[in-house]
Amino acid sequence: PLMPHARSPLGSWMRGLVSLALAFGGFAGSAWAGLELSTDARSLFFGRMQLGEEKELAQFGTYHNEITCSSTGNKTWHLKINLLHPLAAGNDTIPVESFAWQLFETAGIGTVANQRQFVPFQLSPDLVYVSGPDEANGARITFQLKYRLRIPEQQVKGLYQTTLRFTLTEVL
Repeated sequence: PLMPHARSPLGSWMRGLVSLALAFGGFAGSAWAGLELSTDARSLFFGRMQLGEEKELAQFGTYHNEITCSSTGNKTWHLKINLLHPLAAGNDTIPVESFAWQLFETAGIGTVANQRQFVPFQLSPDLVYVSGPDEANGARITFQLKYRLRIPEQQVKGLYQTTLRFTLTEVL
């Protein structure tokens, strides 16, 4: 549930909290039985932020949470990330491009889309990783991610929330 928020004059402090609900996508059924995606389920909580402030979440110094993927389907697989909706507090939203993700490190040997570069979130799935030739045999591949949020100068204060989705799919 979203907490009530109040409108604030320009240049005031953002007294509300900015937080995110973390969720991830997965599949069920025999066609996807060989895919597994797990997360450490660490919530993304930015705390109180000022208007115009930018903050990174990297609880462990270089990363904030860890995602683990595996496949036994002997097919190339993709890890993708997206927001289900913009950060919202009631009818007020923070522009999607104000929130970004970064893949800091992976144990995989596949192709990293944007390693160690912040990428603005999108509402459609954005490619994080393409598995390598020997990564579809049940090997568990870990991904360490961190996040950055910038509060626009004229943002209305409030408790902003969204849902983050990770999706793991095989190439058919």
